[in-house]
Amino acid sequence: RKIMFEEKLKQKGVQYVLGAHMPSPQSKRFVDLYHHRRAQNKIKLKMLFSPLEKEAAKLFSTYKLVQARILPKQRTSPIAINIYGTKTALLLGSASLEPLTIIIDDAGLARDMISYFNMLWTISTPVVS
Repeated sequence: RKIMFEEKLKQKGVQYVLGAHMPSPQSKRFVDLYHHRRAQNKIKLKMLFSPLEKEAAKLFSTYKLVQARILPKQRTSPIAINIYGTKTALLLGSASLEPLTIIIDDAGLARDMISYFNMLWTISTPVVS
């Protein structure tokens, strides 16, 4: 996953995360450093969280250049999807599975995923502090 985050720092333009969640205690420091570097590079990030991740949404909404919103109850995602540049990254993991990241480099897929993200954005609600 660190490779994906390094790639994201090289991509200009708005980036998107669908199914964002609270980082694990082991990765919290890395995630904080990534967001600091992302903000330094002036990379904007839009994030959608499931209703079960409201605390994570509140945390991420405090980061610079981040817009965070909460999906309706019936719209949740079992995986995190990152869309940046021409790439779509699927981040999978559970208590019994080592974290797995699949990166697909396809401009058409990235464009379609952004359209899907934007549709979900319109039915989501802003984070309330």
